[in-house]
Amino acid sequence: MKLSELKNSLKKLPKIKEHDYHLYLGQAIELVGEQEEVYNCVVFVEQKSYLKHWEHLPTERILSLDKMTRVEYPPYCLPQKIAQAIIDKIEPIEDRYIYYLRLKNGECIQCQTDFMVSFVRLPEGYSVHDIDAVESLSRAKFHIKGLEYWWCFY
Repeated sequence: MKLSELKNSLKKLPKIKEHDYHLYLGQAIELVGEQEEVYNCVVFVEQKSYLKHWEHLPTERILSLDKMTRVEYPPYCLPQKIAQAIIDKIEPIEDRYIYYLRLKNGECIQCQTDFMVSFVRLPEGYSVHDIDAVESLSRAKFHIKGLEYWWCFY
């Protein structure tokens, strides 16, 4: 995939502001031989902007832009306003965010993620469209952890 194609695709993806740069959240598809490999949780970030805040790039779970055939909306991504509210309102504890997603039906789901709060798999029967708000304290019916995610620097 060319950088210009990626930048056009990123415009359609949810993004969250982290420090002084944006993280774009998507699903990446690579062609491996004749088979497509799908990565559901990918963080796209401009390398130069990232390195202004961090001393080095992550060394694990890195995807290459050269192998990607397309980028799509991620299936396990929290709504942008919910993800941004977690970053803005919830204080991390030992490099983890622990928070509750309050659903429209009044139930709460406890979540624990690293700094990438946006990728979670909700319990069966629930959708990201059921989420009403983020809370720091509540009584949760379910307890879930964040999903493994991949990086793609451009």
